[in-house]
Amino acid sequence: MVIEIKIAADDPARFMLNVEKEKSGCWTWTGSRQSKDPARAYGRFYVGHGISIKAHRFSYFHFIGDPGKLFVCHKCDNPICVNPEHLFLGNHSDNAKDAKNKGRLHEVWKDPSWKSKLTHCIRGHELKGDNLRIGSHGNRVCKECMKIYHARSEEVRKAAGKKRDHNSHRSRKTAAEGRGE
Repeated sequence: MVIEIKIAADDPARFMLNVEKEKSGCWTWTGSRQSKDPARAYGRFYVGHGISIKAHRFSYFHFIGDPGKLFVCHKCDNPICVNPEHLFLGNHSDNAKDAKNKGRLHEVWKDPSWKSKLTHCIRGHELKGDNLRIGSHGNRVCKECMKIYHARSEEVRKAAGKKRDHNSHRSRKTAAEGRGE
């Protein structure tokens, strides 16, 4: 089913507020996402009167034209990229062939160790050396992306005028003891 997209006057400007242009050429979507799984983390954007569409699909629609019933696929293989130059149209068969050529078919995701084979994070940072941290569940964490995430969180917190609570991780009793009460 194809939904007719009705763009509000402020939609393009709101869209670009959620875009971070990377050195790789990707325009990383920083807004809401469809999933927390990086492999399926397509961005979501709300247009007009609350209609949710995939962010890369909106990008194609806004910068290039209406994709109609066709898939909007990624040349860069980065699901959160919204750079119109990295997008192309295809049908279901084209999309499946592209996934197969890039080694992204569902058979790959059935292997529980597939994440250990990743060489780059979703933003294209290399996962090795000083940029790699192994999480508590064995997951591979990109330190550069974590810096970006924490810096953005800090900006949002400051913009909201909230003070950082350095004792939030302690119990109330421990915090009271720390103040000498």
